[in-house]
Amino acid sequence: MPIKIVNQNPAEQTVDFGLFWQAWNLLSKDYYQKPLDAQSMLYGAISGLYAATGDPYTTFLDPTQNKTMNSTLDGQYEGVGVELGVKNSQLVVIAPLDGSPAIAAGIKPGDKILTVDDATTAGLSLTDAVAKIRGGAGTIVTLKLQRDDLTPFEVKITRGKITVKSVKGEVKAPNVAYIRVSRFGESSSTEWDEVVARLSYELPNLKGVVLDLRGNPGGYTNAAIHIAGEFIKEGVIFYEQDGAGVKTPLNVETTRNGRWLGKKVVVLLNGGSASSSEILAGALLDRVGAVTVGEKSFGKGVVQTVADLAGGSAVHITVAKWLTPDGTWVQETGLIPKYVVAISDQDIKDGKDPQLDKALAIIGS
Repeated sequence: MPIKIVNQNPAEQTVDFGLFWQAWNLLSKDYYQKPLDAQSMLYGAISGLYAATGDPYTTFLDPTQNKTMNSTLDGQYEGVGVELGVKNSQLVVIAPLDGSPAIAAGIKPGDKILTVDDATTAGLSLTDAVAKIRGGAGTIVTLKLQRDDLTPFEVKITRGKITVKSVKGEVKAPNVAYIRVSRFGESSSTEWDEVVARLSYELPNLKGVVLDLRGNPGGYTNAAIHIAGEFIKEGVIFYEQDGAGVKTPLNVETTRNGRWLGKKVVVLLNGGSASSSEILAGALLDRVGAVTVGEKSFGKGVVQTVADLAGGSAVHITVAKWLTPDGTWVQETGLIPKYVVAISDQDIKDGKDPQLDKALAIIGS
């Protein structure tokens, strides 16, 4: 029976779902191995529906995938510890996570993942890629990677149990606070408040803050808004622009009373800084004149809404672009730091961090 589909563009479409049931019934009747798992067939059909948008961030997650995704944001899971993305139709590492097996294996932001255990990643959805790379602690996965345009290479990684606090802070120089935010998870706002309270006590004459968002792949935007409110008194953090071009401002929390209003801020970025990291950096750049240091950020300028479905499954749907307070859309282009500072392999081997050194020098000047 034809069903009318109402959508913005085109306004209306008529789809005959009889074709779907015809295909379903033929598969159920004629496929040579019986029995077929009807639930898996349903999940596959829904996955294909969402994949048909052509948007790698609009996805269906079955109950297992959804549980894995939620545990990542909570900071407790088993795997190698990489956040994945897609650039130019290629599966890439947005960022290896702090303290993860991926970090120990030398994986870097921007590394292309060509194969997983000898299986190509071409055409693989983000959801399926996560499922293939994740696994129980102690098991091994082999990834073929390509860095820039150099010769591809393989790494064998032993998966581990990963538990990472999303916010850490310390005194790095006289009257300078250093805070590392590795992701924007469910507990990030609380962890941020605890770190800020401690550092405010330790540094009564605080001069400035180095906010390290390197390798932070994003997460919940409400955590980014909360953190921005520590430095921004009121007004816009970012805009959401829907398909009709309507812009909705997302503002500082009305109950927020930031403790570091007026303080000098330097934000550290690299190719692993994505999504909510770019939202936070863009807000601080446009609203309080924060200085950015490091390397160009990832460039994810779209926002997803999450809806839980029956049986523990969920969908992530891209609903809008996001724009900085000054109207910049970072999709694909990223944020280019005011001071572009690279970190070489030799710097890493020698335990040096020229990006952090530059940030501390800016606050000290």
